[in-house]
Amino acid sequence: MVTGLVVDATSFELVVDDRQVGSRRMLQAADVDLLKAVAGRYVDAVRYGSKEPALLAVGRELYRWLDGDLGQLTRLLDEASAPTVFEVRAPARPSAAAWALLRAPYELLAAPGGGFLAEAPKLFAVARRLGHPSPAPALDGYRLGVAFMASAPRSQHELDFEAEEMAILNAVGETSVDLVVEDSGNPEHLGLRLSELGGMPVVHLSCHGLHNWRPQPDGPATPVLLMEDDLGGGCPTSADALVGLLTPRPRLAFVSACLTATGADVAGHVPAGAGHRGGPAAEPGVPVAHSMATGLVAAGIPAVIGWDGSVSDRAATHFAEYLYRQFSRRVGVAEAVAGARRHLLACSDERLRADWHLARLWLGPAGGGALVAGTRKRQMASPHQVTKTFLDRKHQLPVAAADMFVGRRPELQHTLRVLRGGQKAGVLLHGQGRLGKSSLAARIADRHPNRAIAVVFGDYSPTAILDAIADAVTTNPDARTLIENRRAEVRQHPDCLKPLLTDLLARPCAQELDDIRKPLLLIIDDLEQILTPNPEGPHRLDPGHATVLADVLCAFDPAITDSRLLITSRYTFTLDGLEARLEPVQLQPLSAAAQRKLHRRQQDLAPAGYPTQRADLAQRALDVSCGNPGLQDLIGLRLVYSDQVDQDRAEAAVAGMEAYLHQGDLPADNSDIGAFLEN
Repeated sequence: MVTGLVVDATSFELVVDDRQVGSRRMLQAADVDLLKAVAGRYVDAVRYGSKEPALLAVGRELYRWLDGDLGQLTRLLDEASAPTVFEVRAPARPSAAAWALLRAPYELLAAPGGGFLAEAPKLFAVARRLGHPSPAPALDGYRLGVAFMASAPRSQHELDFEAEEMAILNAVGETSVDLVVEDSGNPEHLGLRLSELGGMPVVHLSCHGLHNWRPQPDGPATPVLLMEDDLGGGCPTSADALVGLLTPRPRLAFVSACLTATGADVAGHVPAGAGHRGGPAAEPGVPVAHSMATGLVAAGIPAVIGWDGSVSDRAATHFAEYLYRQFSRRVGVAEAVAGARRHLLACSDERLRADWHLARLWLGPAGGGALVAGTRKRQMASPHQVTKTFLDRKHQLPVAAADMFVGRRPELQHTLRVLRGGQKAGVLLHGQGRLGKSSLAARIADRHPNRAIAVVFGDYSPTAILDAIADAVTTNPDARTLIENRRAEVRQHPDCLKPLLTDLLARPCAQELDDIRKPLLLIIDDLEQILTPNPEGPHRLDPGHATVLADVLCAFDPAITDSRLLITSRYTFTLDGLEARLEPVQLQPLSAAAQRKLHRRQQDLAPAGYPTQRADLAQRALDVSCGNPGLQDLIGLRLVYSDQVDQDRAEAAVAGMEAYLHQGDLPADNSDIGAFLEN
């Protein structure tokens, strides 16, 4: 049963539980003009900062028109049960008049003299449906499942997509969600990933959006998501193209990009800038046309959440966190969106509150309702399982936790492309100490649940390498038997490692056959421990380890196996040409945007009041970190924002680092910083 508005080509009626409230009303030309004027005033209000008086004026004007002379909307609200899901239902192919009614900003509805219905005690949810309702497929017994992908082509400003990903995990908890993250930013890779998984109920896309992109100057405008090609360049993707890749189709798509709920014909929206999720402006000038959200619904996605305007990164993240918490509690889609909208409206931060009204929920015939019916876990790896392995192995030098990992998307994408390709045996991650090589390796490993992960650190002997591999393939009976039968031989004759690895990688670890029989990702961490300087060129392997590494490089042959190598080192090296089997990927200091992202994460962990009380000191700490995430962690989080370190000691640490940068003298008053710099 429906409560809300039911629209046809020329008229509409207000209903409560399928009961008509008052008489059916014709959509006259004057009504359409009024609705377009309301929409225009809404755009103007958003352009000038979404000030509450302007938004209230729009909401009250729309309320008065719907109420009419007979108080129809007031009657509807009085008779509707709680929570109220106000559905605006139209044919699958609406007329121009019906589009005007569909697009009206019902999220702003406010009774004359009153506040927004969105903040009333009785939850007020808005949904727009295209097509006559039909039964949805039955829910399965699994817990919440989300496929997350962020896209940020090189030509666009960075988004804080890591925060949005972590917001989902923080809201729901790793034990209550199956979260798969596709790091390519590429829609084709996302489609392949979903196909391998058998689909996921929710697809969350965090990217830039453009509602009126033109592939040719004189061509029609169309809404697109600015996704990435294999090299990280732009790949404008339309709704039809995206849906064609999403198999099986999700129950809900959240396209968290600016203007994804704004029609291609709509003018006047402010182009997105830094911190917002849109692309460059383009001129509209087409008849009534789909938005990205309605285009996805028309192409077969049952439910779509989009933004009718330029949303900020932070608002999108806060909205997502609340939304997914509601989903995990089996709240229906419309009610969950309304709750997240109310959450933003109640924020004390004006910059967050300004975007509270922008989210739009569009439904197809089978859309709506809950997304979760069970608690069963899908057969997937934990999204951050290997990070824990690194934390165990590298207790002397911990890698970044998932929520502190920022700013390595290009290197991560480059590495993923190589590891998933067939040209190289693996990748060499290299760069200055504490830039995050091991953290990046852990993150890359997290993205490979279809590979057995072996980690070698500290001991690089043939026996240690074989032991690490044996631990990784312990559930693979063929691989385990092969190693057990020949382990003693390798201990007595280290040169037997190469033929054993060759057999292992060409047979039981050659390719993914199921959850048990799968290829290997061997991570050799901190290789600089066994490198020696070479005055004439790149470092060399010390004589005691050169042969074993050469054997490993030869065994990982992409022509015969899908298993790959991932090596981290401060330095590149030479090994009789075998180093060419690895793709070098160099880590640079964090960009300014990435440093700010990391700083915001640190502020979130700081004791109450510290971000304000120590703001100047924290900025100085950020400046002296020079883009080194390890140093930013040490000075910013563990000193400036630590409740175990008083203000004077934190001040001395920062001042000592500033003196070091200007004069080169190691800080004498802080052994941790001194040891860091010496290392």
